[in-house]
Amino acid sequence: MPPSIVSDTHDLGRIQRQTSEGRADHPDAPSRAPIALEQAHEAPRCSRRACRRSIDFDMLCNAHGGCKAARRGMSMVRLNDQLLGRFRIDARIAEGGMATVYRGFDQQLDQTIAIKVLRHGAIADVARFEREAEILAALDHPGISRYITGGVAHDGSRFLVLEWIDGTTLAEHHARAGLTPADGVAVVAQVAGALGTAHARGLVHRDIKPDNILLAGGELSRAKLIDFGLGRTAGDVRLTETGTAVGTPGYMAPEQARGERAIDPRGDVFALGCVLYECVSGVPAFAGRNSAAVMARIVLCDPPAIGAVWPAVPPALERLLSRMLAKRRDDRPRDAAEVAAELAAIAAPDSPRRRRSSVEAAPTVVGHGDAAHAIFLHAGPVDPAAPGGPADADAVAALVRVVAPFRAVVHPLADGTIVVVVPGDEAAAAADCALALAGSFAEAPIVLVGPGQLAAPLGAVIDAGAEALERADLQRIFGGAASAGAIRVDPVTARRLAGRFELHHDGAGTWRLIGRSP
Repeated sequence: MPPSIVSDTHDLGRIQRQTSEGRADHPDAPSRAPIALEQAHEAPRCSRRACRRSIDFDMLCNAHGGCKAARRGMSMVRLNDQLLGRFRIDARIAEGGMATVYRGFDQQLDQTIAIKVLRHGAIADVARFEREAEILAALDHPGISRYITGGVAHDGSRFLVLEWIDGTTLAEHHARAGLTPADGVAVVAQVAGALGTAHARGLVHRDIKPDNILLAGGELSRAKLIDFGLGRTAGDVRLTETGTAVGTPGYMAPEQARGERAIDPRGDVFALGCVLYECVSGVPAFAGRNSAAVMARIVLCDPPAIGAVWPAVPPALERLLSRMLAKRRDDRPRDAAEVAAELAAIAAPDSPRRRRSSVEAAPTVVGHGDAAHAIFLHAGPVDPAAPGGPADADAVAALVRVVAPFRAVVHPLADGTIVVVVPGDEAAAAADCALALAGSFAEAPIVLVGPGQLAAPLGAVIDAGAEALERADLQRIFGGAASAGAIRVDPVTARRLAGRFELHHDGAGTWRLIGRSP
């Protein structure tokens, strides 16, 4: 499954998995019982004077190699010093892009807790962290990870204190033990009820996925929704900066996959539909070779009809899933409470238990007929190490004008990829469209992929094009001017263009389209 686009999405399910003996399965987690404060004081110190005198020992040590053990020990001491009086830090459990999570003990409530500490970072990280605290503090539901308190330590570190949940994620349970369709319906109904509470308060989660559903004690009847780190008030766009994509590609609603900023509860409903589809079928609703391919499939394709993979599906559930996964948000249930109410009235029949598989059946094409060519490009800067957001509106408008004569449709995606779908099986028209784009966007790497001789479904075309664009982006960065503006064509389409167009073989299995033959 593709990783979350936003690096500050840290999975509390993975963070909080732990056996009753106090061990965690994260590679950085201690393999012994909780670390006592006295033991932490004995941890090795960094030899660098800058680190020794720094208040923020963690941040400076991160700039050097070989300080990991010292950093862990000193961080324990510093945090215990700051929180001493009520909270005891027992062990570092896991690290996400934005925060570190510790297992600790609340001496006032006499219970084990999870303490989430924000790393010193960007203002946007602080805003998201504080927003997560506000959201959790406003929610009181047994199906949502419980907020205990939060604040700012003496050194300025922001922290959240949450209930500690021993358990496993829905994703892990599905992969390991499998689910019956009835199990899947029951779990999603629980999550929908909890999520409906958030929606009723005007809150949107924005990252619903099996990894963010924790099964307390490993029991399917005790599902809890976790990680509101991307959550916000419906209609509030302030925490989503222009050029930032949020969510996990396989569970994004189409509006998220397009990079739209205004996300409402119906975006969560789509994601929950993806989870429900996966739980009852054993296969993801949307999958692809990379994030761009997954998002393109979400925007352009429907998953296989659930009846094709589960013939015994109740008609009411089939209709509900179809509505939840509708491309237009107006066609979906208005919120998770509506989903919960409908699921409560559906009795799923007994069916075999299925483990989650990464294999996906061929998706159904939406709106482009049985055959189409796809042109992939990035109209802006490309940095694989820092995925950006959608192309700006002016660039998209320019693209639309260029491709209009070819009846092509422009689909900008949240990561900056632009997919242009040219309807029909005529390779020459698609090649002319690609050449027109190259004339207007001279620096953009362009990939043209066709349906091939077997009229491959658009999903396969999308996979091939997204993968080729990824390679083209790297060549653009490391190949310099020679790689800029090149139009790469798949071998089958190149053969269909031969004689009418000038093509060069690059020796690496791909062809470059130069122009019309004289």
